[in-house]
Amino acid sequence: PGPRGATLAREFSFHACVGPETAQADLFQRVGIHQLLQASLAGYSATVFAYGQTGSGKTYTMSGREEAIDKKDYQGEQTDGIITRSLLYLFDAIK
Repeated sequence: PGPRGATLAREFSFHACVGPETAQADLFQRVGIHQLLQASLAGYSATVFAYGQTGSGKTYTMSGREEAIDKKDYQGEQTDGIITRSLLYLFDAIK
């Protein structure tokens, strides 16, 4: 209950809810990241918001395996997260 007994309720929408079996590449496509990136290239602001319980995989989803990026011969991996995939997408788009 809110002030003076008022009921406080809010509705939120989300684009996707995925399970732990979802591959990083599939996630990138399913949640529409490429559409957000295209909009940002067209001048719009875009945000990806990762929300969830502690230990649910938000950092992994956004970053992937961070130790893989440190390799000198890094060419991308299946475990790349949204940030890495977004950067690769943007660099390919502006070539």
